[in-house]
Amino acid sequence: MNSTVVNSTVGSPRRSQAGGVRQDRKSGPRDPRRNPSLDAQGRHYPARVTPLDDVDRKLLALLEADGRRTFADLAGEVALSQPAVKRRVDRLVAVGVIIGFTAVVDRARLDRPLEAFCELRFQGTTSPEDMEALRRDLPEVEAVYVLAGDFDALCHLRVRDMAHLREVVARLRATTGVVGTKTLMVMSSVRGPR
Repeated sequence: MNSTVVNSTVGSPRRSQAGGVRQDRKSGPRDPRRNPSLDAQGRHYPARVTPLDDVDRKLLALLEADGRRTFADLAGEVALSQPAVKRRVDRLVAVGVIIGFTAVVDRARLDRPLEAFCELRFQGTTSPEDMEALRRDLPEVEAVYVLAGDFDALCHLRVRDMAHLREVVARLRATTGVVGTKTLMVMSSVRGPR
C-alpha cells in the first residue's frame, strides 16, 4: 500500500470526551519548545536517546498501530491504570519521543498516486537551508533529506503521472544551485507499524 503520514492533530495529548487521546491545536509538533528534536524551522535533528522501559515501548507500538486508542484501552493492554498510562503518554510527548498523532493517508486513492525520489547535487556554496526550502517551494515535495555522500539532498516526490513527474524534475533542475539530478521511481513500499 502506498501511503504517507500527514498530521491530523497537533500539540500535547489530552483526554477527549470519548476518553481517547486528543490534541490541543495551540502548538504543533513543529514547535521546538514542545519537541526538543525539532529546530525553529521544523527540521528534525536526532535528539539524545530517551531511556524507555518495556511498558513505554508497548505503549508506543500500540499508539503507532492506532493513535486513536483510548487511555482505557491502552491501560488494559499494559496492565496499568488509566491515569498512569496518561502520565506515561504525556511524558513521551514532553520529551519528544511522540511528536504528534497522525492519520495515514493512501495517496494512491487521491490526486498524486505516483511516488519517486530525486537525488540532487548542488553547487558547493549552497546552504542546507536553501536545499530544505524545496519542501516549502514545491507542493509535490513531501520531504527533503540533506545528505552526506555523493548527492547533497534527497527529495521525496508525489505526482499525478509521468508527465507531472517530468515537470517537477524540470523545476528541481531549474532551482538555483542544482547542478545534477537522478530520479528513482517507487514500485512499491511497506510502511506503518511493524
